Amino acid sequence: ELFLESLAIKERGMQPTHPSVAVTLNGLANVYRELGRFAEADSLYRRALEIREGAVGPDDPTVRETLGDWARMLRAAGRDAEAVELERRLEGA
Repeated sequence: ELFLESLAIKERGMQPTHPSVAVTLNGLANVYRELGRFAEADSLYRRALEIREGAVGPDDPTVRETLGDWARMLRAAGRDAEAVELERRLEGA
């Protein structure tokens, strides 16, 4: 609930592509992953990754964080082929 509140505040007060929004999106996605709410986590990881890559470039550690978290979610959801793609991106970075 606190992540949702934080996200709402940030989205009202900042540009939607601000890196701080991505931090909250990634954190909320991690919570959803742990709760098994994979569809919700998936969309949040996508948004977080898009923001982070746009703000800091593809080689930044925060991008790697989101890729790793998202890959873990995909594995937990039984979407191994998709997880492998993200893991390959991590290896190449």
